[in-house]
Amino acid sequence: MSSSLHSTPTRELATGKPGRPLPRVPAWGLGLFILAVTASTLWPFWWGLVPSRDRAFMLRDMMVPFNLSANDLVLGKGDYSPRALPQDAILAVFSPIIPATTLAAAMVLTAAACGILGAVKMARDMAGAHRAAQLVCGLFVVWNPYVIERLLQGQWSLALAVMLLPAIAYCAATGFQGPQVLLISLAGLTPAGLVLGALVALMFSPTARSRALVLFTSLTLATPWLLVTLFNGTPSRSSANGAEAFAVGPDGPLGTVVSVLGLGGIWNAGAIPPSRGLLGALAGLALFLFAAWGFAELWRVYRGVAVLTAAAFAVPLLLATPFGLPLMRFLVAHVPGVALFRDTHKLVGLALPGLILLLAVGLERLRQHAASTSTELSPNGTRVLGGVVPLAVGALVIATVPGYPADVSPAAPQRISPAWASFAETIAGVPRSKILLFPPGNYRLREDGEPTLTPALKTLPGQPLDPQFLIVDGTLVDGDRDTIRLLKDAMAGRDTLAANGVGWVIADRPLMTNNEEDYQQLDELLAEYPMVDEVEGIQLYRIPQPHGAGSKQPSTPAVAGMVLYWITQLGALGAGLWSLGQARRDARRRALAAEISS
Repeated sequence: MSSSLHSTPTRELATGKPGRPLPRVPAWGLGLFILAVTASTLWPFWWGLVPSRDRAFMLRDMMVPFNLSANDLVLGKGDYSPRALPQDAILAVFSPIIPATTLAAAMVLTAAACGILGAVKMARDMAGAHRAAQLVCGLFVVWNPYVIERLLQGQWSLALAVMLLPAIAYCAATGFQGPQVLLISLAGLTPAGLVLGALVALMFSPTARSRALVLFTSLTLATPWLLVTLFNGTPSRSSANGAEAFAVGPDGPLGTVVSVLGLGGIWNAGAIPPSRGLLGALAGLALFLFAAWGFAELWRVYRGVAVLTAAAFAVPLLLATPFGLPLMRFLVAHVPGVALFRDTHKLVGLALPGLILLLAVGLERLRQHAASTSTELSPNGTRVLGGVVPLAVGALVIATVPGYPADVSPAAPQRISPAWASFAETIAGVPRSKILLFPPGNYRLREDGEPTLTPALKTLPGQPLDPQFLIVDGTLVDGDRDTIRLLKDAMAGRDTLAANGVGWVIADRPLMTNNEEDYQQLDELLAEYPMVDEVEGIQLYRIPQPHGAGSKQPSTPAVAGMVLYWITQLGALGAGLWSLGQARRDARRRALAAEISS
């Protein structure tokens, strides 16, 4: 009795018994399964498919309004890092036709469906697992702490990328290069997602030629943010304070190590699902130990994948130790690009494809063991016994975040003030200038008290100024000095607005009421300027004749990068359609040859 992985996933290798292919989950059954899983876990995005101008995805780092403006922040101009390219550029380009909320929701659900399908096929074709085990592996793609913690942090595109990793892994292992590039491009909505997708594809690619293709296409898919970084001179290093602030931490009562081994451990306590308690920590640990049972087999067949899976756990944990934190501080401050992963919990997502294979191997081993030791039972009894183990492991998967459907509710679309749409129309009608926001900071509180990125940064045209600072556990992280100086001057009553190119000031009065004394001098300053619009207490002031009004920074790097990104996608789509047609022609020829020979 044994269950083994197959380095070349084909039906013949996966069966273990010539002429008896493994049972396949019917297409209708798999479709219903995907619908059930996504409806229970990603229901906020099903809701988001329905267009609504007065609702937006807005939670922590997530701000996706109905219409997204292609402003300087979105395109990574000036001193702003292109953190959301090509994600926001795609949403901005298509939002006049397809609402950004609808498009983002569709991309998340598509990624989940592809990831579940990829996991099912990995379990069947690469681990020889039967139907129940295939479905457990598919469930694990979405129902895990990593995905929900990233959704609650508002990093929907990173959650999307990690859900796609099983599909990327399967396409890389099977040589489906066209679909592989398309999936990597979808994972690459943000730089971190592209790096994760490329690493997984490299580890699963069987030949040097296929790995070279992964490197080349990943480089072209990175051009939207690489070109902006190179030509606009945007900073690629970050504050060393981020090492401690963004290190992995405990999301349950059993400590950081157990949290990370269970795919949890996000740095932000506010993004931890409420139901992720002792039960979730124990379930995650049990699931990890069950998966570790097959690690020797993973090492034998996919040594690179085994190393990647182990490193996905080990590296974030080591960098959170007293020895690792100084190293991370140095790397973040001095090595360009490392700041992309100063939030080391992002790396934990790399373990997902390897864990899926390990779960499939463990489930198939136990199924075979049940079949070989239950000779006294009837065939029906053997099937029942063999089905108990997948049910138990599936229950463990669910128990890692037992309240997932309720816990994910903060990610649902929320009401957004009509002030931002009104201000966008007003600002779009005059020459470009900078927009200063009060109260200071790029985060606001929603009506229910949850924090969110201010809508101004994604809805307003021109140059909304982002101070770019974060306060994590009382520690100031990053910050744009010029914008912070402007804010301090205005709050002290010093009028340097027009001289610094500020043409608009927005005062969000409902958020300033608790500290009115701090804004007395600002109010005296703003009283000298006309208030051109006010909606729900949010005021828009016009600063006449700002210095440099009408000037426009070149968007050539971002545009060139997006063109290369879309050319790569179109090429991958063409290659995928050609390979699909070729596969169908080959299948018809084989069927005809078999009919003639018989």
